[in-house]
Amino acid sequence: MSDRNRPLLTLSVKLTAAVEAHRFVTLAGATPAADGDPVIGATRAKGAVNDVVGVTSIGTETVEAAGAIGKGAEVQAKADGKAMVHADGEVVAGIALEAAAADGDKIEVQITARGT
Repeated sequence: MSDRNRPLLTLSVKLTAAVEAHRFVTLAGATPAADGDPVIGATRAKGAVNDVVGVTSIGTETVEAAGAIGKGAEVQAKADGKAMVHADGEVVAGIALEAAAADGDKIEVQITARGT
């Protein structure tokens, strides 16, 4: 995992569900309802319902992978907020700047997220 994160725009988001650190979240303050849903960025810390957490919306951030991801691959958000390899027709959440070998690996991602 890289420690080179460069958040250029961090938003304060009030959570509507408990969210782990290093996960993609929606504008509503929760992980996506389904794989590939639009997100606004990735959490910097975990939080409980009604907590306000920093979400990197522009820049690079550490994101937990849902499985193997190649360096340079486009990623989308999985329903649990982890990064997964982008599938056609789904919203791109970022670009992997590092490779992930397995579920749970943490990688640096260039955030390209957009909300609904």
